Amino acid sequence: MSGKWLQVFKNKRADLKEIIACAIANAIVILAILLLKQAGGLQTLELIAFDIMVRLRNDLEPDPRLLIVGITEEDIVAFNRWPLSDEVIAQLLDRLSQLQPQAIGLDIYRDIPYEPGHQSLIQQLDNPKIITIKALGDAEVQGTLAPPTVPPSRVGFNDLLLDPDGVVRRNLMLATIEDEPFYSFSMRLALRYWQKQGIEPTNSPLHPDDIRWGAAEFLPLDRTSGGYQTIDDQGYQILLDYRSRKPLARVVSVSEVLYGNIPSSWVEDKIVLIGTIAPSGKDLFLTPYSPSRRISPKMPGVLIHAQMVSQLLDVVAGERSLFVFWPPWAEFVWAIGWGVVGVMVVVVVRHPLVWIFCPPLMLGVLWMGGFYLFLNSVWVPMVTPSLTLLFTSVIVIIYLGFRAQRQQQVVMGLLGQNASPEIAKALWNSRDRLMTNGKLPGEKLVATMLFTDIRNFSTISEQIPPEQLIEWLNEYLATLTQCVHSHRGIINKFMGDGIMAAFGVPIARTTEQKLLKMPMRRWLVLWKWAIVSWS
Repeated sequence: MSGKWLQVFKNKRADLKEIIACAIANAIVILAILLLKQAGGLQTLELIAFDIMVRLRNDLEPDPRLLIVGITEEDIVAFNRWPLSDEVIAQLLDRLSQLQPQAIGLDIYRDIPYEPGHQSLIQQLDNPKIITIKALGDAEVQGTLAPPTVPPSRVGFNDLLLDPDGVVRRNLMLATIEDEPFYSFSMRLALRYWQKQGIEPTNSPLHPDDIRWGAAEFLPLDRTSGGYQTIDDQGYQILLDYRSRKPLARVVSVSEVLYGNIPSSWVEDKIVLIGTIAPSGKDLFLTPYSPSRRISPKMPGVLIHAQMVSQLLDVVAGERSLFVFWPPWAEFVWAIGWGVVGVMVVVVVRHPLVWIFCPPLMLGVLWMGGFYLFLNSVWVPMVTPSLTLLFTSVIVIIYLGFRAQRQQQVVMGLLGQNASPEIAKALWNSRDRLMTNGKLPGEKLVATMLFTDIRNFSTISEQIPPEQLIEWLNEYLATLTQCVHSHRGIINKFMGDGIMAAFGVPIARTTEQKLLKMPMRRWLVLWKWAIVSWS
């Protein structure tokens, strides 16, 4: 009895070692994935996942608070020059000012004169509703400033932050250079719009370094927010929430404003943004929508600034929420948790079909959950948990498959000693049906039993040397066993010179035959062989 329990203990110990080895392998894989994420190796894939979710969600309706005046290729041809002269810009500003806009944003550099009409432009820029632009210090536009007559309170920088893949996904609202604060172009326009309604940004009562503005509390983006790991998080940045892949507001050309008859309602109390939308202007940038657009994949800069203005207006009014991000420890739990889920599902439901379809189905559930959070303005990493789920489940599937194959080989080897290969295979394939709690349950079957032995075996064995008797007996039993196996029988036991065989158990017959019908010729041959061998 003690030997039996010792063997059971050894088997359990071997299984425990295999389980521990599998768990260690999964832990190493999860740790490697998390370290790779921490080092920024998955940032590009996370940003691609972000772009996919941006494209999957529905676009919002055009923003009725904005109007975009775009300098088109037709305008360049009509005025026969680029950049447009100060005179044309002055006429444009004068025409728009007459229609009583809330604010006018001029996304065109005008730090040097473009005659004719420079003095006329200077006069128009005295309008307090006009916001102009400057650059923070890009090496390519170093020294590019707003017109010198415009006060700093009406100047905003129009620098756009590019992610490592060149896509614009962030909005730099505030920047500090040598302790001097600078406001972005979109921030200036939104400030102008809400100041008329008495809504000013203040410091958050909960986080003094953060901004509380209307219904929104602005939490600055850092280098580890969402799928980011290696970005420069200087300044006050937020994640840009694009409103639409199409122009998010009504777009008119310069010629339409100057020579057309646009309704005053298009401009009155609106924020008007003026900028270049002509491809030759080269003021174009990649966005999350770019991969889905074969023609003109890039978005003009003035439209991106309009996206930023629209987002600021919405969040201050409480119509949209700013994106929030989980702390790093929560993202780690999120990634590890999906790896554990993958392991548990594969272990609990042990079926080949489950092993095939389980990882894709779980990935689908993961992405649906992440997309639901995204629709509610929560950006969590998607690639990291996907990799942990996929790799851990695959490791467990490989382990269980290897273990099942090894068990099958052992069981088939044991069954093959007493049963035909067909019966042994049928028993293995039906193990789940035949076994209940590790035991064979009772079942009513029609079976045929066969008992054989050698007549006068005791007398015969006394006349033959033991070594010769054993060799002769082994050859006889092997031949008889082959005959039983060929008729899909099972050797129940060997009894000295005889055997006990069963047919029709534990796999039920598929025919109504009740007796073993071995061809008489084969039995005669077997009996003749036994007599000749003995003599």
